[in-house]
Amino acid sequence: MFRYDAAAGYWQREGDDIYETRAQGLLRRVCKMAANKGPTYPYGSIRHVRDTVASLKVLAGQGPLSSATPPPVVVFRNGTYNLATGTLEPHDPDHGATYGIAADYKAGAACPPELRRLLTTCYPEGAGSIVRALIRWLIDPSIPYGQAFHLLGHTGTGKGTLLAFLLGLLPTDLQSSLGVCRPYRPARRVQRTLRPQTGSIRCRRLLVLLTIAMVLIRL
Repeated sequence: MFRYDAAAGYWQREGDDIYETRAQGLLRRVCKMAANKGPTYPYGSIRHVRDTVASLKVLAGQGPLSSATPPPVVVFRNGTYNLATGTLEPHDPDHGATYGIAADYKAGAACPPELRRLLTTCYPEGAGSIVRALIRWLIDPSIPYGQAFHLLGHTGTGKGTLLAFLLGLLPTDLQSSLGVCRPYRPARRVQRTLRPQTGSIRCRRLLVLLTIAMVLIRL
């Protein structure tokens, strides 16, 4: 389930354990009157708690994910940029955003000096447009699902620095990583990472998705 964070400006997913703890505290206070025995408190078991949370999920529905398409907005710390109108608006739960950028929106801002130095020092001429596309891919919800960037390059070519910059745009609770194992061939590496011995359907679908829609950047 989701909870709207007014300070952040977007809906945040909360784990079931939070609601299970709250539900158990309430259920244990519900009494049942029995003849000649007075009140008893028979609720609060694991089954009661899980059934209650499951019912809450049905009542809450999909929340901000109920729309068939992502909302055309990008949430920044100082407001929400509307991609349809090209304007910065106040944060609003009706926007339906589920992530935000850990930076302020500055109209017409130039490339940060640190990033410009990285581009001119580590990457070949013309890499700026690729990096801009990568930043847009990261923050723009209108980019179609199933497209991905793959950073390739030797040690010391700036891959990790660029990745650190990109991750700095997102709050830590929106970041995750996937370990990569050897051998060295990229196709086999992806296959062994995403298709374990048990072979889940989800992993196989993700493998096909990455194989079909991989965008390669050679640094």
